[in-house]
Amino acid sequence: MKHIAAIQTEFLKEARKWDDLSLEEQKAYLQRHPKSKRRITAKPEKKNKKVKQAPLYNVNRLTSAGINKRIRKELGLADQYSDVNKRMLVETRDGEKYDVVHSLRGVPKGKLKKIVKKLFGKNDRVSVADDDGSSLILIKQTEKAKKKREQIRQQIEEERKRITTPLEKVPDPEYVKDVLSNSMAEVWLDDQVEKMKNTLLQHFPKKKKTIEKVIDLAGDVSNVRDEMRHINEDSNDYNDYEKEYEREFGKVLKSIDKIMGKA
Repeated sequence: MKHIAAIQTEFLKEARKWDDLSLEEQKAYLQRHPKSKRRITAKPEKKNKKVKQAPLYNVNRLTSAGINKRIRKELGLADQYSDVNKRMLVETRDGEKYDVVHSLRGVPKGKLKKIVKKLFGKNDRVSVADDDGSSLILIKQTEKAKKKREQIRQQIEEERKRITTPLEKVPDPEYVKDVLSNSMAEVWLDDQVEKMKNTLLQHFPKKKKTIEKVIDLAGDVSNVRDEMRHINEDSNDYNDYEKEYEREFGKVLKSIDKIMGKA
């Protein structure tokens, strides 16, 4: 029966078109029929290409904080740096603004690149750079994020202008002294002092240099007041600071009277 099966097999192969046979089948046939005039026409089968692993996340659908969070999780840093998103800075490189993570000291740049590729695939939004021994993750801001930040910046700027807009009327000298005194006794209130400076410059433009000098002196006196908070009140150093404070603050008060024509 074996010879019948062999005949049937050969018949079936003859019945099929020669070009439809696989390379292995054509080779096997020619080995059995060395005098055949047929020639190998089948092409070797292509090996299956390695299937590229798809990225785990679509980088364009994530915020900068989301990208940062996933990278840190991959590094095992998520729990240690739960507040990192609040500490992300903005850095400009070659005219492009990036959200930057500065706290990856000791993590090799090559390792970070592999992690970025694994998580987000090949992309032009996330890159890695060196900075004094630290590996930086540079994340390009999305257009939506840029617009939002610009809106916030404009709001802050408009609010600052509103707060520091000079007074329309000339203030009383005692009021000016009181503003500067409060800034020195409590904290150096930048907006309040800037408003007073702008007011004086608007009403006394010819005394610009004197006004700027007085404001700078008031800032120096404020620093002296701040130093006094860290010194024991019974010490000699405290007494020295107190004398310096009273002396310099006296200069501020006299200068205000001169500027406003009260002296």
